[in-house]
Amino acid sequence: MIGISADFDPVHLGHARLIEKGREIADETGDEVVIYLNKDFSANHAPFFVPYEARKEMP
Repeated sequence: MIGISADFDPVHLGHARLIEKGREIADETGDEVVIYLNKDFSANHAPFFVPYEARKEMP
């Protein structure tokens, strides 16, 4: 399993590249990619810039 945990607040190109790389590795190894989107906890303990409902819909 390839696990990614992040705030994605908001999603940006670096996040997209991280997910793409995880998918590449998973394709090579036969693993699955699991992404955990932090809903109620921000890494810097600040309020989220983009609400969870909007972040979970971002590509």
